[in-house]
Amino acid sequence: MESKTATPRQAQGQSASKVQAEATMQVRTQAKTLNCVGHEHEDVALVEKALEAIPADELILVATEIFSALADSTRFRILSALVVGELCVGDLQCATSVSQSAVSHQLRLLRDKRLVKVRRDGQHALYSLADDHVKSLIALALEHAAE
Repeated sequence: MESKTATPRQAQGQSASKVQAEATMQVRTQAKTLNCVGHEHEDVALVEKALEAIPADELILVATEIFSALADSTRFRILSALVVGELCVGDLQCATSVSQSAVSHQLRLLRDKRLVKVRRDGQHALYSLADDHVKSLIALALEHAAE
């Protein structure tokens, strides 16, 4: 559904296209509104599709937090090491050449972002990737970086 708000100039007899270019155009799609000031769209349907493609703000926040977690090289190394399977903090320390306290701190952040999970085996804590999505994110990031 498309609605255009007219300006007083339209009432004064200016052409509709000029008024459209100067007016605020509002495209409403699924309770979202796109406000375009002084811009005439060549393909309003394409803009509506673009608006529909943008997820809810809450989902965007969670997704950007995931990318923020992946943006740290130490956390990325830890996640890359966990691609092979479950590892304890000591194993991750050796694999990443990072101190035990730093590994533990980064694992806590990764758990908070639901990128890793922990399983207790007696007194040992074994860490693994939360799911295959995380493995895919790592693989895609590396593939993209290699291009």
